[in-house]
Amino acid sequence: MKHIAKYVTGEAGAIKVDWIVLTAACMSLALGAVSLISGGVRDVGLEATAMMSNYEIDHHFDTE
Repeated sequence: MKHIAKYVTGEAGAIKVDWIVLTAACMSLALGAVSLISGGVRDVGLEATAMMSNYEIDHHFDTE
């Protein structure tokens, strides 16, 4: 019990909580950005796939 009381009243515990809160905020922002961007990236990828599927590749090269 003495260790818990020392941890709760100590300054080191407050610093740890600050770092945990800041890390959680950064992770939340990163996940939010990924969720916003992922839909647009998927759409661009599908458009590029559709465009490239119409190209014909010439396998015969002139070697003069």
